[in-house]
Amino acid sequence: LRRFLKSHNPQAKIIECNHEPRYLQDVNDRALRLDLASLSGRRVAAISAIAVPTSFEQYLESLEATVVYRKRYVDHHRYHPDELADFCRRGRQAGAEFLLTTEKDAVRLPILPAGHLPFFFLRVEIVILKGQEYLDHCISQICLGW
Repeated sequence: LRRFLKSHNPQAKIIECNHEPRYLQDVNDRALRLDLASLSGRRVAAISAIAVPTSFEQYLESLEATVVYRKRYVDHHRYHPDELADFCRRGRQAGAEFLLTTEKDAVRLPILPAGHLPFFFLRVEIVILKGQEYLDHCISQICLGW
């Protein structure tokens, strides 16, 4: 990717980062968090509307969760309350203990139906691998006008 970008703009400043999952956050109660290890041996239902939903699902499985039901929508899908109610119902029918989504999707969820299973999103943080100094400079330019 670096080579491709530089071939189009040799002067481009490149900031490299990694997305690192940190914990599970309850979609309704921001004070309620679970360690990622709490998924080990658990049956979960996963819902997402991201470009590569298999990466999310495979990550859950790498934490030794069993994805018993999955629902995928096209990237940037706006959830309808009926879709979410159906997901909650099907997840419960499949034997899920938790309902899980991505952080990106959590912000687009409508009000959850009453009596749903515990519903969490995967909290992800960006870790800068290279280019922190340049990023700090850009932020200063944008925020402080330096």
